[in-house]
Amino acid sequence: MTFNLYPYQQEDVAYFGHTSAVLGGHDMGTGKTVIGLDRERLLRLIPRAAHEKGKRITLIVAPAGPVVDMWLEHVQKHLPQLKAMKMDPKNREAFVKDVFNGGHSIYIMHWDALRLVPDLARVQWFHVLADEVHRACNRKSQQTQALKRIQTYYKTGLSGTWTYDKPDQAWSVLNWLYPKKFSAYWRFYHRYVDFETEYRDNRQYKKMIGVSNAAELQALIKPFYVRRRKKDVLKDLPDKYYTTYWVDLLPQQRIAYDEMRKNFLAWVGEHQNEPVAAPVVISQLVRLQQFACAYSRLDTIMVREHDTVAEKALTARDGKKHTIYKRDPETGEILLVPKQVVRMAEPSSKLDTLDTILEDAGEEQVVIFSQSKQLINLAATRLDKKYAGRIAVCTGDVPQEDRNALVKGFQAGDLRVFLGTIKTGGVGITLTAASTVIFLDRTWEPSINIQAEDRLHRIGQVNAVQVIDIMAKNTVDLGRWQRLQKKWEWIQLMLGDTVDERTLLGPDGEPIRPDDEEKK
Repeated sequence: MTFNLYPYQQEDVAYFGHTSAVLGGHDMGTGKTVIGLDRERLLRLIPRAAHEKGKRITLIVAPAGPVVDMWLEHVQKHLPQLKAMKMDPKNREAFVKDVFNGGHSIYIMHWDALRLVPDLARVQWFHVLADEVHRACNRKSQQTQALKRIQTYYKTGLSGTWTYDKPDQAWSVLNWLYPKKFSAYWRFYHRYVDFETEYRDNRQYKKMIGVSNAAELQALIKPFYVRRRKKDVLKDLPDKYYTTYWVDLLPQQRIAYDEMRKNFLAWVGEHQNEPVAAPVVISQLVRLQQFACAYSRLDTIMVREHDTVAEKALTARDGKKHTIYKRDPETGEILLVPKQVVRMAEPSSKLDTLDTILEDAGEEQVVIFSQSKQLINLAATRLDKKYAGRIAVCTGDVPQEDRNALVKGFQAGDLRVFLGTIKTGGVGITLTAASTVIFLDRTWEPSINIQAEDRLHRIGQVNAVQVIDIMAKNTVDLGRWQRLQKKWEWIQLMLGDTVDERTLLGPDGEPIRPDDEEKK
């Protein structure tokens, strides 16, 4: 079977050749899938080596949802001679049984299931293809460890942003590809990450401030790494440009936001002499971000307390996910603990501005993203009154088969507005029917935000793509933008790119750069 590849894709497959482990770092929307499958085709043409035993079987690991279905469709289209099977999340046992029986040549599963099927590590695979391989950036996660335990003759990693969030995360992907060459995390860190050492309470901390020796790293990985950017290989692809709408919080929102910020600063002040854990600070900032999007309040609810020690022990024993709650030793009743939750509601100045943008767009199809499921549902409730039956809502609560139908309906033009959380609707799907994407807020991971933008800006797009950010004045929105842009510049250096410098016009019309004094 001959693939219909672009010239640059043909060059890349030829460059990879029979290399044991390769990394395709192409921009989202440049056709990494067919590159991966053509490599699979060429690898299968290699005469069977003396050390190879059993049937040649390939494992494709991809994000859950439409992406798994997309890989199955592409295999059936481009490699029809190979039988493929995808994992049914409700029946993992059947998938594993078929693997051991050798019923198919290609097996497709989602990343989240890796840690739940440890038996896959007992199989000698021919080829493991990890789509969106940045999912293995967290070197300590069970998912990453499960991937690294799988034995295979050939490895292919695909991701436009394989360093994901921070420069040091590049090590984990490289360690999977070549565990002997990239064996020591801290040696990699001290060589390729620029950092400052801070001391608090007689403890030493490393603060990441950039990238070191990027050119040296690029030379080191060049034999197995190819990076393609859309602007270089897809000359006919229309541009992507950015617009920012600044909004004032409505009085009710401003009161709630300022109160939350005051309490947060008071909390920080109380702990200023303690080494506060980063996730705790981030959770507080996320709350401020939610308050900047809509009127919000903190409610205290009682929830069942997990017995995390017992859960981890059982997971380590059999690899399955367990839910165990703590119980009162005398009565045996499940213990309840207080938990603060954010309740988002109207009014929202961002949603008011969203209404205006949609009215100005006429009948043009539009995509709307937020990191918050609550905010997406709040926006959907409001928009459903105007566009009843013509909106799609894609969050983690929507069943997989329904998500696929929503995407197809939007692409067919049956739906006017597509609303999704960035991590659910911003990965692995095509939304080129629209040329305007609106962000009510962003995640703290720059690569995830870029992926969401590129659901529209990819092969098949015929119009320039407008990326709109709605940002609230005098909130964490501006400081978050600066931090995200700074992190994205670090990642570009690690990827070997020329840094795309961006300037934002602030609320006062003055230009702001990521390296300006960070706005709080």
